[in-house]
Amino acid sequence: MVERFPCQAPDCDATILEATVRKTGGFCMPCSQKQKRLERDLYIRSNQKVVNRFENITDPLEILMLMCEPPSQDPLVKDVIYPKSAAELCSSLSQTDAARLIDKCISLLETGHFSISIELAEALRRATTVDLSKLQAKLLELNELDSPFLFANANARIRDKLLRRIHTDPSGVFPALAWICDSLVVETFNRWRHEYAELTQYMLEAGWELTNSGERRNLCSDKCVQLVPVQNSSSTSGSCCIQETSKKCVNCGRVLIVLVDIGKQLIDELQLDANENIQVICCEFCSMFTTWFSELNDRHEYRNTQVELPGWSLTLSPMPRSALKAAKDLRSPYFAVGDFGKGLSQIGGYPTWLQTARYPKCPGCFSTMSFLLQVSTSDLEDSDGIYHGFKCSDGCRRFTAVCYQRT
Repeated sequence: MVERFPCQAPDCDATILEATVRKTGGFCMPCSQKQKRLERDLYIRSNQKVVNRFENITDPLEILMLMCEPPSQDPLVKDVIYPKSAAELCSSLSQTDAARLIDKCISLLETGHFSISIELAEALRRATTVDLSKLQAKLLELNELDSPFLFANANARIRDKLLRRIHTDPSGVFPALAWICDSLVVETFNRWRHEYAELTQYMLEAGWELTNSGERRNLCSDKCVQLVPVQNSSSTSGSCCIQETSKKCVNCGRVLIVLVDIGKQLIDELQLDANENIQVICCEFCSMFTTWFSELNDRHEYRNTQVELPGWSLTLSPMPRSALKAAKDLRSPYFAVGDFGKGLSQIGGYPTWLQTARYPKCPGCFSTMSFLLQVSTSDLEDSDGIYHGFKCSDGCRRFTAVCYQRT
């Protein structure tokens, strides 16, 4: 019979062979590996150095280039994260620096560094209204159309170049044209809408749809204000987020919340179609699993629709209350498009889609509901989901809706 020896770890009941004893000093392999991991982690914590690549660098282009570089893979090096996002940095660029950045993006495209060029160009597009026609022309020359958002509001010359490619590259051209969405594009999409089914999704990604009569209907607002931590806001708009109501969810029994309460001052500033405060009410848990509709009746009481919840949803924790408030100043409506970092919570503008763009249909009049706001859980806690809020704006105007997406 082979003799076995007890593992020397205090809380381990395993027995090991004599060969293992000689190899590990008396510990079973799992305990030995655990000890090595603990020793390695201790060594890293004791010897890790913080490296600030941005120290003493003032050129915004150089900072943006460094932000695009991957962090160090050396466990003994901890890179400092720049305090602003690329879009935030781009929003403060002078016209001269913006032009330099465009030239840099074109140079990167010409040398084959497509991903870095697109990342920088998208940050510039999200934050500013600077003319990107030089960059757009280069993208067309290289047949690089993987980022249709970069063609948002492109001029007629760029549009016409795209239109001439419809028959040879429809899947590349149509998404870019959807972001241009001028009268000629609308006319073109009307001709193709029954032959090319994907057009509907391209239009939704760009924040609009075609009506039954063939007209363009915007689903997003050209004005936008960020929702920031309460301590960082000096706004007096009266708008606030994530407050509990006195009502209970009929599905899970938990308290309903006002996801966002938009005050009249901010309604006027954003030119929203409402005569009084807009309260987007939902169950923060049920809306994670289905579209949550609320109807405002004549007595200003909300009633919610029933949904089925998985059992494990009862273990979810609520979001922090009264944690966000409208910022004082407006920002670019495109600021959150295609971004996946922090600072995405906002009222108005264009949404961040973590999955496919999805605008709910109003249960009252069956029209497509307009995007109203979004609350990103990454602005509240260590999480990666986004609540999207919608409002019926062109039909019965009686319903709001909340949907949830996560990566």
